[in-house]
Amino acid sequence: MWLPTFVSKLIIMSYSLDGLTTKSQCDNVTNVVLGVKEDLTHELDNNVFDLKVFSETNDTVDDELSITNVELTAQNQVYGTLPAGNLKVRTNVRIKRLEARKAELEKRAGTYSDEGLVLKEFQKARLIAEIAEAGTLLAAIAARKATLTI
Repeated sequence: MWLPTFVSKLIIMSYSLDGLTTKSQCDNVTNVVLGVKEDLTHELDNNVFDLKVFSETNDTVDDELSITNVELTAQNQVYGTLPAGNLKVRTNVRIKRLEARKAELEKRAGTYSDEGLVLKEFQKARLIAEIAEAGTLLAAIAARKATLTI
């Protein structure tokens, strides 16, 4: 699994495991941490999928926006030359639809921007670090449990 460079620079957390005085307490905390780790793993899986979709969508939205802008420019040029009538009304409707499509694509382009991609990548790195820390805590709890007799 890929680990971001900052994971190797993390401060090792010192947990207050001395308060766990029975194996049962260790098991309870272990179960909670395992649940959190499982949730984080699912979130990471979703994030990896989102990153794949994110970059594909970013390219698609940019392409569609370019095409819509070209078509909108062409329709606006034609509209000015049309005589009053049914064709001019239909062209105006087409222009309004293209403007709505352009607004929708611009909104999606903002959502799937390069800045958004960086934030998704940051979220991925954060999740990887949290999963690693959960593993560290589980190992510490196991070590504490091994020292207990009850």
